[in-house]
Amino acid sequence: MSLRDMGKGLFHNPDFDPDRFAADMEKRAAARTLGILFTPRSGSSWLTDVLTQTRLFGKPQEWFNPNFMGNTLKRVNANSPQGYIDMLRRKHSLGNFFSFEVTIYQMHRVFGKDPGLMAYLPEKFPLIYLRRQDMVLQAVSLAKAVQTDVFHTVNTTPEEIASAEARFEYDGDQIRQWLEHIFDQERKCEAFLADREGPLLRITYEQMMRAGAEQTVRRFLRRWRPLKADDPLTFEPRHAKIGSARNKTFAQRFRDENPGVMAEIAAFREDVRASIAGAG
Repeated sequence: MSLRDMGKGLFHNPDFDPDRFAADMEKRAAARTLGILFTPRSGSSWLTDVLTQTRLFGKPQEWFNPNFMGNTLKRVNANSPQGYIDMLRRKHSLGNFFSFEVTIYQMHRVFGKDPGLMAYLPEKFPLIYLRRQDMVLQAVSLAKAVQTDVFHTVNTTPEEIASAEARFEYDGDQIRQWLEHIFDQERKCEAFLADREGPLLRITYEQMMRAGAEQTVRRFLRRWRPLKADDPLTFEPRHAKIGSARNKTFAQRFRDENPGVMAEIAAFREDVRASIAGAG
């Protein structure tokens, strides 16, 4: 079975109501689109929460995560890829934007590879590509989350975070497994971006954490909503770092033990930088 055929099964909705769908299609849809392509543990939850709070860039949730789509598909009453996106544009938009966050694995799983998700969206819509500069710390963060089952600070008590920190143990094989998982996604993201036309903003977790919520959002406003670029902004922080000194210690130990892996990542990223510079 092809990826595209597998994806079609995700849009099966036995409760689909065609009359309700037709009525909903008469409603106003968001005119603009914003996408976030991200790799795991890159700060996407922090970013999407901040953007949603502005009410200027839609609600960039994981609308195309196969683990969540079934319930959303029924709530919005759709039974096809285009119908699903049409309903999201009408029922889950803010500031005249429909926005989403998605991993490259989710894109391929749900829509196939070519033309994939892009076939159902406007041409040349703005896309944010979010990754982490320090891929080893990213892998350590993912290993820690999987090992302790604590992925975010939201709905997690300080006691649970402290317990997770105490339970977290160094496992070089596990870190390498998740590093390869992240690296594979980064390679696939770069291949996808190399063939895509349209506005692209590359940003890293580290850049966002240094800049903070307001300056990160203003960077987007200047690009895509310049008339709002100087408006007052207020945020209620919901996500905080789970990383710790132990994460950094484990990351350095992994780097010391795996110089060949580090050289491979560095070479890949240098090729990407050279390609971007050449295209510019």
